[in-house]
Amino acid sequence: MPMVRDVVIKKKRKVVKAYADGAYDSRRNFNLLDEYGIEEPAIRLKKGASTLSHGSRLRRQEMLLLNRVGYEGWKKLKEYGKRWMAEIVFSAFKGIFGDTPMARRFLSQKAEVALKVMLYNKFMSF
Repeated sequence: MPMVRDVVIKKKRKVVKAYADGAYDSRRNFNLLDEYGIEEPAIRLKKGASTLSHGSRLRRQEMLLLNRVGYEGWKKLKEYGKRWMAEIVFSAFKGIFGDTPMARRFLSQKAEVALKVMLYNKFMSF
C-alpha cells in the first residue's frame, strides 16, 4: 500500500482508516497498517479466508469480526461501499471535460486539470 506509506512517512500524517478492495487482502498489507498504528482497516476480505493469524494479528481480528457480524454488518460498521459517490463525480467530470487533457506537457496538463476542477466546482455550487 504505497499510498498509505507515503502519507504516513513522507507527509507525516496520521491515518486512522484505510479503505481498500479485496485485491489488498494480504498479510503484508494488514501488517503494514498495524505497523503504522492504523487500527481501523476497511479491506474487504476474500471469501473463505482463514481465521488463523498466519502472522497477521490485525487481519485475524478483521476476519473474526466479519464472521461474527456477517458481511452486511461489517460493511455498516466499517462504512464500506461508499466508493460509488466518488465514482459519480469522476464520471460527471469526464462527461463534461473528456478523459484526457489537451495539453502536451505535464506541467500544462496539471494546470489544465486544476482549472477544470475549479470550473467543475463552480458548476456544482449553483
